[in-house]
Amino acid sequence: MNIDELILGFEVEKEQAIKRRDRAVETIKAILGKARQEGRANLTEDEERDTKNEFAKREQAVTELSGIETKLVNARQVKDIEADTDAQLAQRSADPETKAVLHELADEEKSHLGSLSDLLEKTVS
Repeated sequence: MNIDELILGFEVEKEQAIKRRDRAVETIKAILGKARQEGRANLTEDEERDTKNEFAKREQAVTELSGIETKLVNARQVKDIEADTDAQLAQRSADPETKAVLHELADEEKSHLGSLSDLLEKTVS
């Protein structure tokens, strides 16, 4: 598995965790809204249990997001290292054709990483 596939996988994990976190909050709001709409001062035992479960789900998703963010940062650092390595190899290469290919690879990797970063920023915002 290459680093781009890892980064993509981590981004998918992040999106799934965000959806779980947000879904839990929406479920809690729906439970509370139903009780209010029915004019009840208290939640039923089932609603209380469901609310606690949803808070736990939300907390789990938040914890997972923190870990996923760490993995993404690490993977992006590896991606940068790989791009820098390609650029260094290109500079050291005596063969002009090899040098050109390595420079192209380094540029593509840096461009791709920038695109992933931009996409992530748009997704998070």
